[in-house]
Amino acid sequence: MKTTALFFTLVLFIHQSIAQNATRIYERIMIFNNGVLQSATPEQNSMVNDTTAFNNHIGKNLLRLNGKYYHVYFSGISGDNNIYFRKSTDGLNWSQPVQVNDDSAFAQQHSPSLALLDAGGGNSEVYVSWQDNRNASFEMRFSRSTDDGTTFSPSVVIGSNSSSVSSSGNISLDASGTLYSVWNYFDGCWNHIEFRSSSDQGLTWSAPSFPYSGGCFTDQASCIGGNAGQVAIFFSSDQFNLKNMFCLSSSDGGNTWQQVQATPYSGFQVISYYNSATTTINNELCLLFTHEINGSETKVLSIKSDDWGLTWSDSVRVSDPVPLLSSWQYQGYLMTELESGGQGRLFAAWADARYDLPSDQNFDCFIATSADTGNTWNTNLLIPQDTSGHLQAFISLCASKNSTGNDTVLVIWSDNRAFPTGVYEASGPRIKVSPNPFENYVLVQNAYAGTYFTLTDITGKVIMNETAQENNFQFDLSHLSKGMYVLQYTYKGQRAGMKLVKLH
Repeated sequence: MKTTALFFTLVLFIHQSIAQNATRIYERIMIFNNGVLQSATPEQNSMVNDTTAFNNHIGKNLLRLNGKYYHVYFSGISGDNNIYFRKSTDGLNWSQPVQVNDDSAFAQQHSPSLALLDAGGGNSEVYVSWQDNRNASFEMRFSRSTDDGTTFSPSVVIGSNSSSVSSSGNISLDASGTLYSVWNYFDGCWNHIEFRSSSDQGLTWSAPSFPYSGGCFTDQASCIGGNAGQVAIFFSSDQFNLKNMFCLSSSDGGNTWQQVQATPYSGFQVISYYNSATTTINNELCLLFTHEINGSETKVLSIKSDDWGLTWSDSVRVSDPVPLLSSWQYQGYLMTELESGGQGRLFAAWADARYDLPSDQNFDCFIATSADTGNTWNTNLLIPQDTSGHLQAFISLCASKNSTGNDTVLVIWSDNRAFPTGVYEASGPRIKVSPNPFENYVLVQNAYAGTYFTLTDITGKVIMNETAQENNFQFDLSHLSKGMYVLQYTYKGQRAGMKLVKLH
């Protein structure tokens, strides 16, 4: 079932009931001097008619070249999720969105990534990848534009397996213009990282190679290019109730790899996750990630490498020394973003619930800066001016990389502050499912008749499909084994969901 597979992929991103309000994309420009905020524009939504736009991404989805910003995102404005492209000269006034993907049927496309190559004349070749389920199982597709994003080529598959039930990945360029693709897919039991490259701007791609296969929760894989022939892949490795950050490093375009465990953690339910990487002006690799310990606080950390991922520094705390969540959990709103500025300056962003403990419902976006390539980090700054939305997360950063101390940083994020439209609005009924965790039964309240419910296990296997006949009712789940499940509900094309935990 396509929609179930999609939701399993996105559950780490959209964990709580995002259908409280419609979701839009917001942006603002922040100006820093040596990492200290000097000024910022008011936040704005430049796509006022799109209340189904999401900024979720793996790798980079916001870049700047030849004095222009380029941005890709996904939206359900046409009835199902599609990939869209837009561009701007100032980060505030944007072109009309152009649909990138070529699928017109009811299929889901999400989690885009972006790469750019200078085409001369002030224009860029634009390369976009995304996750796509038009062929039932998830795959990664690629499209290119040779006219600065005005039109896009028919898409081609650059990651595919008939057994995939969820997937993620991205594309990146090295300094020679070689394109790299990494695609991580879950086959219901194991995760596999598939790698390809292209030396002709995406016209043809190498045969897939598989530099890593691992446990069923090995995920969040992404790649980044460096100098000519340099490519690194980062992922969070499942080590049985332990997850460390790993790096696959190559200096010959992916022909050979060296696998390095980049973090040294041990213990039960110690989880390093939600990573983002960048390179500095000196080609240092820098990695940002979340670190959670069951029963302890969640924090955001950074590490760096000056030998293309073969050795790594000790971690440095990026988030302020305050609780970000009240309890340990996989929480996709924490998704990180790392961007390099000029002269070794770094910008890190994520979302957390520090101002809404212990409910962990209202997530706000934060940015931290470093003037010394991540050796030290400044106090976290709040990004949005209006923090009323429960979903303010999935942040993109693009810095101007000036040689002076000044950096202009465009910040884009997803935001579901209150709107006058939507199925389950803040001013109207909201679905409530309780208790959670549960033992045998869950009570559903405030549902609209006709709401369609799907329950899956963590592999994406469908356990139950039911249509609500009344507003309040209960599900008998006594037959389920102990563990975690995903409840998705759909009404008139709008979807939301939550995790459910069975105690016994």
